[in-house]
Amino acid sequence: MKKQISYTLEKAAKRDIPAIVKLQEQMADYHHDMDPYWAEGKKTSTGFLKYLGKNIQKRSYRWLVAKSQNKVIAFFRAKIEENYMAKDKKVGHFSTAFVAKAYRNLGITSAAFKLLKEWFSAHGIHTIILTVALGNSDGVRAWECLGFKAYMQTMKLKI
Repeated sequence: MKKQISYTLEKAAKRDIPAIVKLQEQMADYHHDMDPYWAEGKKTSTGFLKYLGKNIQKRSYRWLVAKSQNKVIAFFRAKIEENYMAKDKKVGHFSTAFVAKAYRNLGITSAAFKLLKEWFSAHGIHTIILTVALGNSDGVRAWECLGFKAYMQTMKLKI
């Protein structure tokens, strides 16, 4: 039987920044465990905090948080970007989604994605892109379940 929790989704506010940074550290550790190319969470906090503080209130960004019992349990970041090479000159970029481990598989990402899709649509966006690590099979599967299909591959070479 699927666990049920009560949560709310809301636009992130400055007061949510410390909790978002803590979740971002967990996300960085998750990616580092998959691939040591990525830095551990504590090594990313300062840069992420600066980035978040600078962009949390920009109109081209939409940051959402999921809260359960007033605790931030997930965060999502979406951005409207210019793309001179695409037919649509502006595209939606679903750039980050992270749900704390104890709250995964409860539909939180689907609910957040629905809100962000509405936000993109309200801004005339017709295409949404995202990047997901190929080694993150849970993430790949989740995005495929929401209708995303691979269309490009990012490659790296360690020298």
